Amino acid sequence: MSRRVLLLTQRFAPDTVVAAVRASAWARGLAARGWDVHCITRNYGGESALETNVTVHRVGNYAGSHSRTNSDDAGRSLAIGRWIWPDPSGVFWLRNVGAIKKLSKSIAPDIVLSSSPPHSIHLLGHHLAATNKVPWVADFRDPYLEDVRYGGANAFLYPAHWVTERWMYKRADRIIHAIPTHDRQMRLRAPNLSHRMHLITNAALFDPYKFRQIRRTGHERELVAFSGGTVDPDIIEALVRGAESIRMRLRIEVAGWRYSAPNSSPGVSVEYLGPLPHHLYHPKMACADVLVGGNSPDRQKVGGLSSKLFDYLSTGRPIIFVRPTKADVEYFGHIERVLFTGECSTGVMATWLSEAAHGSKGSDLEAGQFFFDNHNLEKKVSLLDDVLEEAIASYAEQ
Repeated sequence: MSRRVLLLTQRFAPDTVVAAVRASAWARGLAARGWDVHCITRNYGGESALETNVTVHRVGNYAGSHSRTNSDDAGRSLAIGRWIWPDPSGVFWLRNVGAIKKLSKSIAPDIVLSSSPPHSIHLLGHHLAATNKVPWVADFRDPYLEDVRYGGANAFLYPAHWVTERWMYKRADRIIHAIPTHDRQMRLRAPNLSHRMHLITNAALFDPYKFRQIRRTGHERELVAFSGGTVDPDIIEALVRGAESIRMRLRIEVAGWRYSAPNSSPGVSVEYLGPLPHHLYHPKMACADVLVGGNSPDRQKVGGLSSKLFDYLSTGRPIIFVRPTKADVEYFGHIERVLFTGECSTGVMATWLSEAAHGSKGSDLEAGQFFFDNHNLEKKVSLLDDVLEEAIASYAEQ
């Protein structure tokens, strides 16, 4: 009989945000390894193609679009959240905890796995694990106290966040970190709990073996740049001006929202595709000549690990990434195909585009395949499987 895992996550497929991608990939991977996977998530509308393999329980009423369509709205939500402990989503989970508790009993899991942010979901994870008398694993995709969006956002509430984080780490049977720098920091901060901590970064979901036969046609004299997510308009602006300055024909495709950006100009076109799930934007990524990404100045301060770089590096294409975090540079900085730059300027973009077009920083498909072989979903889920089994065995010995 297969083991049953209850996965708690704020976001899930078909949502395209990073938290949903990680949780959905894990659910799919665990199901493929024989786990009976149940997922409790907020109802943001839409159904998931995963539901043939994973039982998804959507909680709450869908009240409108969940997509981040405006950076000002996102900023206002973040500003409000800094004054709520542990975070605004905790109000939703508390309001629905009775129904969720009843649902969890009917599921009867062997283990509970909660994945943050928001970090309030770990309070629910502990509660459901205690209710069902099973072990609990807490997955921190982002740091808590070190992240200025969460525990570090408000000095007045910092003591409460400090106590909460300490409480979570003491009570979790196993802890997963997605970011190497975070994992190292927490091992130093709580050495007595380091035996419970595991590092599992996000997976590379772009399969270079699947797309290696794809060839772009009809635009042989045009360079195609692709961004697998919304980027700040100054990055697109610099890319457009850089191409214009060297008279390069360039087509830019952005799988994200358009906040504000330059219109197309002679020889340079910009197309905004809106947020796309991986299975739709991966073929476009495979057809691109170069890949573009970056963080906003605020996001750069967070210290996270940019998940899109895992997919980018699996393509073997040249990459430019503006305003990387310290974790990005530490983890990916040794790879020659990536240009990390803190300067978003016309000159930097022009030089990079010229080098990419003329081969000095061209594609390296074998390097892409090598990166994928070491970071694919199967490898990451194998590590997760080991953590879950270890938590169950340790719990049974208590």
